[in-house]
Amino acid sequence: MISIIICSRDKTLLNTVSQSVEKTIGVPYEIIAIDNSDAKYGICKAYNLGAAQAKYNIFCFMHEDITFETQNWGQNVINHLKDEEVGLIGVAGVDPMGIVPIFLNKSIGIAELNIKQSSLGTNQTIHSFNTENPNDTSVIKPILILDGVWMCTTRKVYSLFKYDDVTLDGFHGYDADLCLQVQSKYKVCVVFDILINHLSSGKIDKKYYEQIFKLYPKWKNILPLSIRNITKKDLTEYHWLCMDTFFNSITNYDYKLPFVLNYYFVFSFNKYFKIKPFMYLFIKIMGKRYFNIKFSS
Repeated sequence: MISIIICSRDKTLLNTVSQSVEKTIGVPYEIIAIDNSDAKYGICKAYNLGAAQAKYNIFCFMHEDITFETQNWGQNVINHLKDEEVGLIGVAGVDPMGIVPIFLNKSIGIAELNIKQSSLGTNQTIHSFNTENPNDTSVIKPILILDGVWMCTTRKVYSLFKYDDVTLDGFHGYDADLCLQVQSKYKVCVVFDILINHLSSGKIDKKYYEQIFKLYPKWKNILPLSIRNITKKDLTEYHWLCMDTFFNSITNYDYKLPFVLNYYFVFSFNKYFKIKPFMYLFIKIMGKRYFNIKFSS
């Protein structure tokens, strides 16, 4: 019924998640673990290699640092994907995606999620639950971009929209890229009747931004994008919030000034351009990091 595809780098974690699947999935399945302990593949390549070996018609791409809380979750996956309008499901997602390809749950940004997160070696677990419309008790809700910790699709959809292992050769951006592909024809949705425990809080580092820089040129002609109707005024505010967050972050790394300025101008000069936030951020971020300019907030 379900082919589970994992890019594996840790045998202990793989064994733990395999046992969890066996105890909880409730339907016939197979686990295809692509050994990537030596990091010879990016995650897109590993997932595509795994999908090529799959014998079932539902593909579940997931990290190995998770366990399942929901019993018989496999049947829930099957039921959701019977709807031919639904192309991809996950347990956490965001909307919109701006010109700067990052996500903020502020201003017009929303998140739909139902996931537990805990750190390896600790007993602390946080159940993160959020929905834009609490009065809507649906167990499946549309979103634009899913978190790649756990995503399921069908063989039919995957045959049309594979992971882009040419553009993306690392371990970030693959989820956003696949969602942007799939949403062109199908719904991308968060489901609330499957709960997993993610044994990690996630990490954003320079490797993350390297993949974002590769993702932007591919999708720049359709960004910003949302599944909702959002005014230009709100998108403009969201754009400059993303700019602030993004450039504050990348200036923590050793990118050369010409490289950073190039992207600052690329991301700035569009229909959301505003001179005041443009100059403010230039001084605040570029000046602080590269010219040692100090100013009061």
